[in-house]
Amino acid sequence: MVRIQALGPLRIWDGARWASIAAPHQRIVLAVLLADAGRPVPRDRLIHEIWGERPTRTAATAVNGYVMRLRRSLRAGDAGDVVSRAAGYELATAEDAVDIQVFERMVRTGKRYVAEGRMADAARQLSGALALWRGAALADVPATLTVSAEVARVEQLRLTAREEHFGARLELGQHAEIVDELAALTREHPLRERLCRYLMISLYRCGRRAEALDAYRRVRGVLVAETGIEPGPELRGLEHAVLTDDRTLAAPAVAPVIPAQLPAAVADFAGRHDLLASLDSLARQRPAPPVVVAGLAGVGKTALAVHWGQSVRDRFPDGQLYLDLRGSSPRPPVAPMEALAHFLHALGVRAEEIPAGLDEAVGLYRSVTAVRRILVVLDNAERPDQVRPLLPGGPGCMVLVTSREQQRGLTAREGAVGLHLGVLPPDEAAHLLRTLLPGAADEDAAELARLCGHLPLALRIAAANLRAELTPISQYNRRLAAGDRLAALGVPGDATTGTVTAFDLSYQAHSPAARRLFRLLGVAPGDTVTAPAAAALADVPVAQAEVLLDTIARAHLLERAGPGRYRWHDLVRLYARRRCLAEDTDREVAIDRLHHHYLSTMDAAAGLLYPHVVRLDLPATVDAAHRVGFDDPADASDWVAAEQDNMIAAILAAGPRHREAAWRLADQLRWHLDFTAPSAEWLPVTEAALGHARADAHPLGQAAAHLGRATVLLATSRYPEALEDFQRALGFARDAGWVEGQTCALSNLAHVSFETGRLDLAARHSLEALELDTRIGRTAGQLARLANLGNIRLQQGRLAEAIAYCERVVALESTIGEWQGQGTAHGCLGEAHLLLGRHEEALTYLSVALATHRRAGARSCEADTLRLLASVRAATGHVEEAQGLATEALRITREVGDRWVEAQVLIAQADLDLRTGDADLAVAHLRQVLAQSRGDGDRHTEAQALIGLARAHRLRGVAGTTESRAYAVQATGVCREFGYDLLERNASALAGS
Repeated sequence: MVRIQALGPLRIWDGARWASIAAPHQRIVLAVLLADAGRPVPRDRLIHEIWGERPTRTAATAVNGYVMRLRRSLRAGDAGDVVSRAAGYELATAEDAVDIQVFERMVRTGKRYVAEGRMADAARQLSGALALWRGAALADVPATLTVSAEVARVEQLRLTAREEHFGARLELGQHAEIVDELAALTREHPLRERLCRYLMISLYRCGRRAEALDAYRRVRGVLVAETGIEPGPELRGLEHAVLTDDRTLAAPAVAPVIPAQLPAAVADFAGRHDLLASLDSLARQRPAPPVVVAGLAGVGKTALAVHWGQSVRDRFPDGQLYLDLRGSSPRPPVAPMEALAHFLHALGVRAEEIPAGLDEAVGLYRSVTAVRRILVVLDNAERPDQVRPLLPGGPGCMVLVTSREQQRGLTAREGAVGLHLGVLPPDEAAHLLRTLLPGAADEDAAELARLCGHLPLALRIAAANLRAELTPISQYNRRLAAGDRLAALGVPGDATTGTVTAFDLSYQAHSPAARRLFRLLGVAPGDTVTAPAAAALADVPVAQAEVLLDTIARAHLLERAGPGRYRWHDLVRLYARRRCLAEDTDREVAIDRLHHHYLSTMDAAAGLLYPHVVRLDLPATVDAAHRVGFDDPADASDWVAAEQDNMIAAILAAGPRHREAAWRLADQLRWHLDFTAPSAEWLPVTEAALGHARADAHPLGQAAAHLGRATVLLATSRYPEALEDFQRALGFARDAGWVEGQTCALSNLAHVSFETGRLDLAARHSLEALELDTRIGRTAGQLARLANLGNIRLQQGRLAEAIAYCERVVALESTIGEWQGQGTAHGCLGEAHLLLGRHEEALTYLSVALATHRRAGARSCEADTLRLLASVRAATGHVEEAQGLATEALRITREVGDRWVEAQVLIAQADLDLRTGDADLAVAHLRQVLAQSRGDGDRHTEAQALIGLARAHRLRGVAGTTESRAYAVQATGVCREFGYDLLERNASALAGS
């Protein structure tokens, strides 16, 4: 920390304040010691500096006295010391204790940044260095030989620093901001050609070409008149460039946008001075600790964080990141991986470069933020584990967390500082009201603040109602005091009560229709609402619902979450729900209409998006009056993506009256979420649907719900549980007479058997499903079963049968058009031809499969096809291209969480490793596959991994022969047990050689 200031009048920190040095001779002594800091200065030299050639008889004694007083001053403020040396003195200070030293270090760093091309860092560093100056160097020190030389030296360095600063800012495209300052400095230093060059460039980029040429002529005139020389070649070349409009003079491309994600600060922010000062103080620490602002709902935590963040934007020049973590929300909290992806994208990391794993993403996030100065505001946090991965890596960053909880875990482990946010003090609450209600009398504002419990949310709602009603504030206060609100508002610390009262004030101002819709919104599941959903709740036309929603939003009881979409503050919603439970006896009927809106609209969307999948028919009891219509599949897809969270909430929150609607809605969502959302997020929904169906003892519902849950379990490789669920689904489907459900269950039983290596059993299930689909004339089902049989025969090594089955699929596809499994048969044909060494045919089929899967959004199938294409390209000698395809396949499969495809991709990657001679890396990949397949019970993949390990060890030469044979023998045993004929031939060849 600076303790001695010389860049301006000489000052010393005395422990409490900056103190001047009264005696001019004492200032000379300190200035000379500063100029030679760290080196001894003879006493005779100090005498000469003060008195010249005619020192007084007591000069030596006087110098000793000056030094003694300096020592006292320096030691008092821990600024340093004057150490006696032989016949002289030396100034000893801590590093960076003198502002000149700090200035010189910062200038050196700034120049280095310029040389490295880090112009933004250079500009910040040089700006900080120049900010240390408070006037002319050593401004109050009498001139001596040493003092004058030191002043000239540092003033010259200051001028150089200013030139470097201007150069960096020019590179950042800030010509308009510096042009006037450059013009003034050029007039002061007309012989500095570099300053003239920067001025000419700035003027030219500002469109002031004539002035740029005039600046050149002025400087040239001074140079010729005073030195007799012409400007240097750089300046002359610049004049020519300006005359000819040389393109190289154009401003640099605009730098990437620095993230500025903070919401707009709340208007008329009031009070919180102590907390704002605390945040300022914490922000000055290096590194700044994480700060947790905790308090009751509605007390203004977010408003405080955003207001302070906006006010200190200049302290965090590399940006501000913001995210609502939804810790207190009807929606699930934001997962750390989702938050990291959001922040990394804002920091310029492309989506494809964001790692799929949490640890890798955290590492990248901390690397990206390591050298930046960023403010991170994490709003509405639920728990410490949600926050920890989002702590940035740089000492210049700061994290501000808001939460209803104290987050003591962050205090214990990360050293976070907790700040409690209570209600506003009475004077600040009254001041806020006077700001919101100009002209309000002081006593009236103070009384209304008291009635509102000094809670910011309640204060603002009350003020909004007063502005809308044009009621005198005194009359409004009397109305409040006359009811039963006063006691509730006066309960100390009871924010919920205070908020409820404040909501009453706003609520009463609306029409009966708006109040009814507001109440019904309180019992509607989901986090947001649209006009069609609101229309279903209130049983009104959509146009009327739009008007009512807009009216409610204008009173701040709803807020806009996007075009045509509204959301609640959580306490506002609680208030609306309480009123609905007290006033509306038809609320269950309203929820019926909302469920029918979702069911009928989802049925229409599914008919466009997934016309051939197995799903339950919409029962005749569903009223489609509030169904949304779609123009095309893309329109339907957008609606489902926007409303899926609300539909999930409806499933999870369904009561006894709505259980059937819930499990039917879950069945309609099954295919959409299976194809578009991570499986783990879908599991709680399927379990809730199953609970609803069981409670109703409904065979059809239990069949559908078991299918839904089993689909998720299968996608996450929980094969034993998936197998049990599919078997139960089959039983319930038979009980309910649901043939399509039986074929779906059988097909998925075949899938489980296939992925666990029981290929004969998989074939039997597929053939039984094929027979049922053929009997009921369901062509899409027949196509899927034939494609499955083709894949099964392929893995068994019965390539001719596999090709025959898949060719039947390709022939039948023309009769049905688009269907969900399209591309599967082409993929199977491609793999079969690959195994037969027919690479051109394989490439043709696989290219068709890849395009089809991408069009359908089938990510797992896309990854598996990329894996096969990698094998084709590797087999034809295009190893580098194959490596790129395999890498992309691995990224996708880890993103969607398909463990079986991931294992297949790793096997393909190991083959590429062997082709490039890296047996050790191949062994590592294959051991990972072996452990995973054994854990999952996937015997076919286990056999593939064992064969791969046998090949890899064989490449190691004699040293690996024993291990190679051992792996090959194990593989042979597995293949014989499960009938993997093609793999067995490969394993036997390796075991016998």
